[in-house]
Amino acid sequence: MSQQGGGAQEAMQKFGRFLSGMVMPNIGAFIAWGFLTALFIPTGWMPNEYLAQVGGPMSKWLIPLLIGYSGGAAVYGHRGGVMAAIATSGIIAGSEIPMFLGAMIMGPLGGYLIKKFDNAIRDSIPGGFEMLVNNFSLGIFGGILAMIAFAIVGPVVSGANNILRSGVEAIVAAGLLPLASIIIEPAKVLFLNNALNHGVLSPLGIQQAQEYGKSMFFLLEANPGPGFGILLAYWMFGKGMAKSSSPGAMIIHVLGGIHEIYFPYILMKPILIIAAIAGGMSGVFTLGLLGGGLIAPSSPGSIFAIIAMTPNTSALVANLSAFAVATAVSCAVASVFIKMSKDVEDDSLESAREDMAERKNRGKELPAEKKIAGKDLKVIVCHLGNGASISAVDGGRAVETSMGLTPLQGLVMGTRSGDIDPGIFKFLSDKGYSIDEIDTLLNKQSGMGGMCGHTDMRDVEAKIEAGDADARLAMDVYIHRLISYIGAYIAVLGGVDAVVFTAGIGENASLVRREASNRLRHLGLVIDEEKNEVRSKEPRVISTPDSPVTILVVPTNEELAMAQDTLRIIGA
Repeated sequence: MSQQGGGAQEAMQKFGRFLSGMVMPNIGAFIAWGFLTALFIPTGWMPNEYLAQVGGPMSKWLIPLLIGYSGGAAVYGHRGGVMAAIATSGIIAGSEIPMFLGAMIMGPLGGYLIKKFDNAIRDSIPGGFEMLVNNFSLGIFGGILAMIAFAIVGPVVSGANNILRSGVEAIVAAGLLPLASIIIEPAKVLFLNNALNHGVLSPLGIQQAQEYGKSMFFLLEANPGPGFGILLAYWMFGKGMAKSSSPGAMIIHVLGGIHEIYFPYILMKPILIIAAIAGGMSGVFTLGLLGGGLIAPSSPGSIFAIIAMTPNTSALVANLSAFAVATAVSCAVASVFIKMSKDVEDDSLESAREDMAERKNRGKELPAEKKIAGKDLKVIVCHLGNGASISAVDGGRAVETSMGLTPLQGLVMGTRSGDIDPGIFKFLSDKGYSIDEIDTLLNKQSGMGGMCGHTDMRDVEAKIEAGDADARLAMDVYIHRLISYIGAYIAVLGGVDAVVFTAGIGENASLVRREASNRLRHLGLVIDEEKNEVRSKEPRVISTPDSPVTILVVPTNEELAMAQDTLRIIGA
């Protein structure tokens, strides 16, 4: 594959993953809607006009709002999600059809716009006015975007949807829908299925199901028959590892719905894509002939999920027949190619699996997983408690620390001043203070307590929320000193792989972590707002998947560390 082609594939994979990220977290809502609809619609298993009313609001409002929120949250955390939900409500209100495609547009757009706005004004907000500005900006811009969605975007999406639906209906009427397998089956092996399935097929299927009670579009990609047939052929006529591993792969594929399990078997012998296409086409033809379809997306593509989303007996017969026919055709075609092969060796499958993993990871932005541990790992550890320090760790060795001869040096702490001009001693001495009084002042009467009267960060945060100017100023000084040290230590290390927050404040003060990370965003710290708000006693990553620098919260256990060091020193 050319570099240009590979780049296009990577872009499509990233696009597909983003679409999937809006849909997959909400599959439970799809299943709930599909379950209720399959049971109670007039053509369902247990027709009930009264209970069937529950499904309408779910498809009209609930699912689009969830999709929109997920898209906005993926861009800009909870705040982006709220903005996205407001915008999505506008496009829903202006449409007579379920606005899944519209939610996929307005969700990320809403998150992106509020993110850009926040970045533009972040440094201009006066201290103590953050909450006021944040709430009003979200409400005002959300309302404006909702009106734009209602008056402009909604009609455009509805018009585009009508054109797309007309084209698809023309293809179906002409009996050409089976030809879609020529695109779908190779796309699956290239991991472009998410872009096709969640971006095109599922939205079209949902709208069709609303009108006709079911849709074949849900099964164009999700039918496990083509993959099952190929695995069956390997079991019957393959050799070595491919033959012995195929029964387990069949169970995972058909019952678990994990279609990726059969992709290495095709990559091992690429000509088998013909078998997958033939199986897919025959399955789609059978669906059209017998009137099959599902009421909601089948995700994952398990035979159990397909049965659960089938609205009635006739559709169930058609869907199972499509599975059986696709299996038989793909198995027959694949068997010919496998029996003709004389050069399949045991290591071919492993090589194919490695190739699949490489293909699957194209386009993923997982910098945290690419970091090299051990001697090359560069970490900045922020130990933030009532006493605080920060350390630069290069390859497991601390090369710099904020704490000097005494704990007084470094960061602003609960009662300690941290870094201060040494000339303060003479200045205060000239004012009549003794050395002991100066020591007491700097160690016990300064820091957060000296600036705002509170040493507990929870109290400081509460005062900030209440609009206390002293508390806001104290927090600004605290954050300023913290990011100054982090920035300096990044320079000392020549870059950084991870920033760790630990100790009482580091573990529990989400405000401190958020403000520090946001002010260091230009140096690669991109925090996930939702993950940051989670309270847990477990180590966790709170940066976004695309953050160049991994941000972690690691609970500390100083007593255990001291005990372990003591044990190591005494050699017991």
